[in-house]
Amino acid sequence: MSKNYHHIVQDFEPVILRNRSAQTQLAAKRAGKTETIKKNTKSAEAIKMAKLDQDTESTKVKKVTREFSQAMREARTAKGLKQKDLANRAQLSVADIQKYENGTATPNQQQISKIQKVLGVNLSKLNKK
Repeated sequence: MSKNYHHIVQDFEPVILRNRSAQTQLAAKRAGKTETIKKNTKSAEAIKMAKLDQDTESTKVKKVTREFSQAMREARTAKGLKQKDLANRAQLSVADIQKYENGTATPNQQQISKIQKVLGVNLSKLNKK
């Protein structure tokens, strides 16, 4: 059942493909019917920064309240502790204690509960805005 292929002759002629749309685009450019749009040449970092600048959402980070900071400072001084002593007892860094007392810290419930245990004061209610 072998097939006999020697009868088949293939005639290959070169096929030239032309981009008709390129020719029409060129004709449109010559006639002045096109609009040129400049590509975005910014870097990826510059694009991200531009998006952040155009962002209209409020992205303000929540900080501890002034009342919280004052109450914490007063409770620490009433116990006769320095910031370093409070940090050691609460197993936190001195910088964290300073941030809470300055009002620049982002509230962290675990850290606040450690500070409350050492000072023996409930500060949670003072951190609500």
